[in-house]
Amino acid sequence: QYQTNMRVLPAILFLAAFVGINADIRLPDPSWAIEVKPDPSSKPLLKSSNPFYLRDDVTCDKIFSCASCSTSRVCRPKEDGSLLHYVDIPCPDDRPYCDTDSGTCLSTASMQCGADDNFICLEKDHFFPDSDCKQFHYCDNNFVPKLFKCIEEGSVYNAIEQRCVAQVNDNSCGKFDCDGNTLKKMKHSNFPRYYAMCKNDENAGGPLVVGVCPPYYQIGETSQVCEPDCNAHGIGNIPDASDCKKYFTCSEVSLLDGKTYMQRTSKSCPNGNSYDPKLFMCVPDPDGTICKP
Repeated sequence: QYQTNMRVLPAILFLAAFVGINADIRLPDPSWAIEVKPDPSSKPLLKSSNPFYLRDDVTCDKIFSCASCSTSRVCRPKEDGSLLHYVDIPCPDDRPYCDTDSGTCLSTASMQCGADDNFICLEKDHFFPDSDCKQFHYCDNNFVPKLFKCIEEGSVYNAIEQRCVAQVNDNSCGKFDCDGNTLKKMKHSNFPRYYAMCKNDENAGGPLVVGVCPPYYQIGETSQVCEPDCNAHGIGNIPDASDCKKYFTCSEVSLLDGKTYMQRTSKSCPNGNSYDPKLFMCVPDPDGTICKP
């Protein structure tokens, strides 16, 4: 019995120490922590009259999301694992766009959060410059347009960089030269890949639609179709947008008077090869991975 008591005694001492430790955790020393009592005079958050707070008609699928393109939403978990709407907060002026992925407010707009737009999309998942150089359009994968505007004062949209940049001078804007060019395709003065089919009606001189040529191409003023642009590309090769087994070589030709111009020559890849636009050269393509039939 003595041996039994000796075995039981350490267990009792351990249990007593464990209870004492947990008692300290449950009941902290009042010198550094006290229990917070509810303030009976304060109004519960759930009964707030603020329209941005709790709404019963909201179904939450994640804790942080966007109530709108300019409003962040926070939901809280319930005991059953579902989410309950907690609060909607408008984004501040310096970060006016709610990011749909993170639910936080950013200075750059989410592609789902542009303004309703009457722009006609000729390409999907693509950006287009607007006649107003402080604005631009985005066409999503369903050819649905959204209108965006540069936020920073003195910034304009740059179609090459596909973002808003500081306006250096009046030429930073550029335009579609539609004046007097009704039903003619005119390239953008700064971004020659982009062109407008011009119209001349109640909105005189404005574009009817805006299109885009393949990379290193621009609209031909005479042909009115997209043509390889050696001046934009420089010396080297350009893909043939109409035939993936061909390409163009751009080379500089010098004249006797010292002037130079860019010459474009059409070439074909060897049999069994296709032109790789990423490598700017012909490569073996036995399975048609690059040049799909």
